[in-house]
Amino acid sequence: RFRFTYVREFKIAKLKLLQFQPRYLSFQVPIAHFCYSFPEQSIKMKISSLLSLAAFLCLLWAVDRILGVPVASDSKNSTQDTPQSDAFPFRDYNDSSSYLVVDDMVISRDPTRAGMVNAAWPNGIVPFTYAMAVAGNPQQKTMIQQAMAELEAISCIKFRPATRDDTYNIEFKNDPMSQGCSSYVGWQNRKNQPVQLSTMCSKGNAIHEILHALGFFHEQTRDDRDLYVVVNFQNISPGFENNFKKDGELYPDAETSYFDVPYNDSIMHYGKTYFSKNGANTIDVLNNPDAAGNGDNIGQRDFISEGDMVMLRTKYDCPEVPETEPTEAAEGEGENISSTKPTTKNPMCQYQPSLPMCKTK
Repeated sequence: RFRFTYVREFKIAKLKLLQFQPRYLSFQVPIAHFCYSFPEQSIKMKISSLLSLAAFLCLLWAVDRILGVPVASDSKNSTQDTPQSDAFPFRDYNDSSSYLVVDDMVISRDPTRAGMVNAAWPNGIVPFTYAMAVAGNPQQKTMIQQAMAELEAISCIKFRPATRDDTYNIEFKNDPMSQGCSSYVGWQNRKNQPVQLSTMCSKGNAIHEILHALGFFHEQTRDDRDLYVVVNFQNISPGFENNFKKDGELYPDAETSYFDVPYNDSIMHYGKTYFSKNGANTIDVLNNPDAAGNGDNIGQRDFISEGDMVMLRTKYDCPEVPETEPTEAAEGEGENISSTKPTTKNPMCQYQPSLPMCKTK
């Protein structure tokens, strides 16, 4: 009788264990094989031991989901007072034959995917999801939501939660082994295209990374940059020179376009001392009257520049914005919207009156 009860309970536990197998267990432990590899009459393990094993496997699955799909690193430093670089070393994509990693950008070397860096998200709709570490951090989720809201406010881009039917989406991750911010460039047409944001990344860093995912490169790598800035290669830390090469040198197979937007103080621009080996400037600004914005603002992560807005709207074929004075609602909405009334009819001010160009003198 005891043996009958024991075997019956084992069968029940075995069935529960098979049903308990995590769907996305990346290391694919063959639980079914484990359960059937021993004859029932020789089972010496107790039911409690089997349940403990199941709990342990689930713990491994949870760790795998948190640490699993690693990414690049973008934060040069999220703190504005110590802008060393927008990126920290990251632990994956080290196979230089497969990926080109430039600072916080991850780009496939596969020539058949070269055009993906320019690919816009279909219909301007970006499905998104959160990895476990981000989903469990309300403060970080709120920051990411604010970043997406600001991009939606100045363009026709729409972010929405991903569904099971989506064949592609971005996944906001917080990989503790990648202490920075990073992203692939452009729509990759894949599930869980990673956007890495550590807790050190600010809202401005998040906007910067999302713009990479939307298909934009760094401002200072523009092919016309020598008309506006001087790159001091002698001050760059060894091994980081690639971060300052022009788009044509870095991505010869990709067509980069600036949509006739003047060089500007983009949120995608490096700061003056990024990747400096000695504290001296790696970038100096030239007094070119054709440049837009304030050269002293390069490296800022405080606002989306007018140039950023125009490029985003042009790339995604957004309708033209009428040059009208901002409405009361536009003046008051948003956590960072200034109450200062703009003195210009620049369309950007309709969305972000807090921009320097929109404030009263």
